[in-house]
Amino acid sequence: MLTQIVKVDSQEPDLRLLAEPAEALRHGELVAFPTETVYGLGGAALNAATVERIFAVKNRPADNPLIIHLPEPLLAAGLTSEISEFEAALMARFMPGPFTLVLSRHERVPDIVSAGQDTVAIRCPENPVAQALMRLAGIPLAAPSANRSGRPSPTLARDVAEDLDGQIPFIVDGGACQLGIESTVVIARDDYPIILRPGLVTREMLADFAVEYFGAERAERNRKRAEARQRERSRPQASPISPGQKYRHYAPQARLDIFTGEDSAARATDLRARIERYLVAELPQTSAKSLIGLFISSATLKAFKGDLDGSAALPELQMEVNIYAAEPDPIAAAHELFAALRSFDRSGAAVIFAEGLSGGADVEAYMNRLRRAADGGAEEE
Repeated sequence: MLTQIVKVDSQEPDLRLLAEPAEALRHGELVAFPTETVYGLGGAALNAATVERIFAVKNRPADNPLIIHLPEPLLAAGLTSEISEFEAALMARFMPGPFTLVLSRHERVPDIVSAGQDTVAIRCPENPVAQALMRLAGIPLAAPSANRSGRPSPTLARDVAEDLDGQIPFIVDGGACQLGIESTVVIARDDYPIILRPGLVTREMLADFAVEYFGAERAERNRKRAEARQRERSRPQASPISPGQKYRHYAPQARLDIFTGEDSAARATDLRARIERYLVAELPQTSAKSLIGLFISSATLKAFKGDLDGSAALPELQMEVNIYAAEPDPIAAAHELFAALRSFDRSGAAVIFAEGLSGGADVEAYMNRLRRAADGGAEEE
């Protein structure tokens, strides 16, 4: 199959250029397209054969549910058996945007979309290209990230082409994704938003909204009840109700090691120690492929270089340095992470050292993706 790349303006896409990809979607074909988070692999959500094709192209496990994408939250009414007043309020506040809500599934949604669960995940992207394509197609789109399962999520059209060229008819190139990290996934069946996958709609933002909606005392009661019930639903043998809960995700080809510390100086010291251990334990076995990838802020890189100046220097190393921001910043780091991991893959890095961060409301999403890339995506506690 020849894959055609359709390049459009990221803010004002030409609808004439999107007409053919939209028609392909209506006819059950798969189309990759940009969202504000990552590129999605879209297909007709109510066509079971099309959804099967999504799983096959991605090599995605059948018990890993998909998210249905819509241009506006009001359209979710036809895909869910019921929406509570609080769920509707969450959708009104956080959609369109990097927010996914898990709702009760209507029987018209094929079982394969939700991996046989009684739930369905709904999202409304705010990306102008995604909005234009969805409205032209006129159908709900099941759309996981447009990559092979387990690989870093794509934030550029060329990332999609690396994984899926020749397997789908169209890739809509709308430039780089604005956020670069997948949506927050939430379930609110018990009148409180429980995060199933962290993202840039943070735990604090959701908690504040619950207090605003219910008042502090009732929101706290709801939180305790919802967390207890979610623990029951999340028993080890249970199937996931959201993407990103179970399987290997975001993994580069090389091993990824996270260096940590309370500030840039401490992280630089930890980085040096980890590189020294790598040189002793692993480099002799990988000398033919000894490129080191480094994902780091300028401030921490400066501290690392200063740390080397005061002691015996490390041996001359071949390094690819990817600076995500001048200062440690989890939003900037999250935005650049997947692109950096793919860059290290292209360069053939033997090992990757990435800067871990702590503290603040925005750290959770970045560290979730970083840890999963480092540990191969084992199930979280």
